[in-house]
Amino acid sequence: MNTTKLRIWVLAVLGPAACTPDAETGECGVNDPCERGSVCDLDNAVCMEVGAPTDATEDPTPMSFDDKVVPFFRGEVCAVTEAQAGSPFPVQLTPCLHPCLTVRGHQYKHSWVCVGDECAAMAVMWMSVDSADEGCPEDAFGKFDESLCTTPVTANLALTATYEDDKPVVGTMSFEVPFLSNADAELIDESDDDLETILEQIQKYPQDPGRMLPEPGVNLSLDNPAPPSDCNDDGGPCECVKIGF
Repeated sequence: MNTTKLRIWVLAVLGPAACTPDAETGECGVNDPCERGSVCDLDNAVCMEVGAPTDATEDPTPMSFDDKVVPFFRGEVCAVTEAQAGSPFPVQLTPCLHPCLTVRGHQYKHSWVCVGDECAAMAVMWMSVDSADEGCPEDAFGKFDESLCTTPVTANLALTATYEDDKPVVGTMSFEVPFLSNADAELIDESDDDLETILEQIQKYPQDPGRMLPEPGVNLSLDNPAPPSDCNDDGGPCECVKIGF
């Protein structure tokens, strides 16, 4: 039986301080981290690119496996582009999976943070899968032909942007489904969805505009109509984009 667990986590800041790998010594430290995709060489206080590949979640794909944890790599993200500030608005995640995979269950977590009128949201989704009796091809966790995509599971999220005093946030909210590898997703699953573990895995990869809703994201205004309860609501259809292809 497929299962879904939802836990909301909120970050204190939009992200780590930005820096580049070829910047001067002294650009980073324990309390001054590097931008995503880089790590700090603490001895020299210099940001170094991780260089982790992002064209597959595991390469090559093993032929046979049971109860393997895999992340949302490619698929479709749907969301409203305008929502009444302070009201929950829907986001729908539908991963593309190779037909050799059978899904046992799925989980997801999402977060958002605002600084002034600029907000950033992200979601991670992962699934437990089995390989087919005949096994899987080597590219089943990579960029196989899109025509082979299957969509056995969908995650429906609801985001509500308010301050601690329940005052609605007015502004714009970007939305990202960051890249994760199978190994990253397994660590997250084994950590019982620990926030620090999730952020450590995301930190290894640069932010990819191709894994985000098109700018400016979701407009949050008191003048906007109340959003639908989900992306299947005929009263307020969501706009959908493909990511990871």
